[in-house]
Amino acid sequence: MANRGPKIQFIRHGRRWCAWLAGGGALLAAGAWLWLQEPNGAVGAADAVAAPTSAHAATSASAGAPPALSPFWSLARDAEDRVLAEHYRQAGVATATPPLGSRISPEEWEARRVDARWCAEDGLRAGDGLSPLPGDSKSLSQAKSKQVDEAIRLLRTRSQPMFSAVAEWLQYRYAEDEAARGQAQENLQNLARSSRLPLAVFLALRAECVGGSVTCTRVPAALWAEVEPDNRLAWLAQLAETRQPQEQRRVLLRAAEAPRQFDYSRHVLHVLLSLPMSGSPGLRAASQVLLRADAAASEDLVGAPTLQHLCKTLHVRDAEVQWACTSLAEQLWRDSEDRQGHNLALALAAGSAVDKLVWGERAQELKLVEDQDAFETVAGIKDLQRQALGCGGYQTQFQQLADYAAFGEWRYLQGRQVVRAQAEALEQAKKSQP
Repeated sequence: MANRGPKIQFIRHGRRWCAWLAGGGALLAAGAWLWLQEPNGAVGAADAVAAPTSAHAATSASAGAPPALSPFWSLARDAEDRVLAEHYRQAGVATATPPLGSRISPEEWEARRVDARWCAEDGLRAGDGLSPLPGDSKSLSQAKSKQVDEAIRLLRTRSQPMFSAVAEWLQYRYAEDEAARGQAQENLQNLARSSRLPLAVFLALRAECVGGSVTCTRVPAALWAEVEPDNRLAWLAQLAETRQPQEQRRVLLRAAEAPRQFDYSRHVLHVLLSLPMSGSPGLRAASQVLLRADAAASEDLVGAPTLQHLCKTLHVRDAEVQWACTSLAEQLWRDSEDRQGHNLALALAAGSAVDKLVWGERAQELKLVEDQDAFETVAGIKDLQRQALGCGGYQTQFQQLADYAAFGEWRYLQGRQVVRAQAEALEQAKKSQP
């Protein structure tokens, strides 16, 4: 019998599986019918066998023989085995080990068989709390850990500060213990100071100290504004760490004067997408999608609470602060890549002297994007954690992530909203036809 591996519950199936299931179902039905026609057959056959000559022999016989399966369950097992064997054949790994002369290493051969087994048991599987559905979360978690280790190894071979920063960030985020996380945090801080690379500083600011360590230090947000003075997000990050009122006012005005807004939230995703991807569906592709989906999550907009507080308390009596808050509202709406920035822009505009009609239209635009985000929870980027666990659309999932990285959350959701509206209009037109 083929090596079946861990059992993973069937939940969602494609056309190929439906065909196999139909054949297996016919066999199961036939077996069940025969079994029901002769309910006493098994008993009669058992009675015809001579009984053991002693209690000791009976005990030995029952202990040594494997439990017998009914014809019904034997047919079910055989049907699943045939599905698995077909997936092995299609993946080019029909035998348990590579044949003589094969150019595929035994390790890669086994990995391909694991991928084939994953697809044979196709469906949505739970992954460590990512989904309420039952499934093989241990296999997926282990595969994702291997992907993290492999990504770190590949990035460190590139010997450039940008890739080193992402490698240390992955080490920090996915460390198995506090000691490893603390070391990665320290490495990331040192890299930010030595390279003065904006991405390294951005990631270092997000690498919190571990376990209340008294020796842990973080780079100040002022370093980001120092190495990238034209980026208003750097000044907003510094604003979050500024306590003296006059200095807060100075940093606020400087943020409003900054000519551009560059968000590094999705740069880890950009870098991960530059690494080799699995060329076939299966457990490896699923774990790669999950790792990249993690990196697609939006980061908090640092400095937003402080900015809102200052604009609310100072804009009435300080004309320059009022100008800065109004300017930042316009800039954040124009340049933000995610919904957080647009929500902050609306909040700033609510307390400023702005065109209420224009901002009312913008609020409606935000609502459409929010609605699309809610829809994506069921069928989009947020559902990649579950979509990835099947084998039918992994290339589409990689493309979704590439689009998300290229356009940012805001434009990605707007584009998806347009596509969705067109699809719904087409469906409605079909229904209205006679």
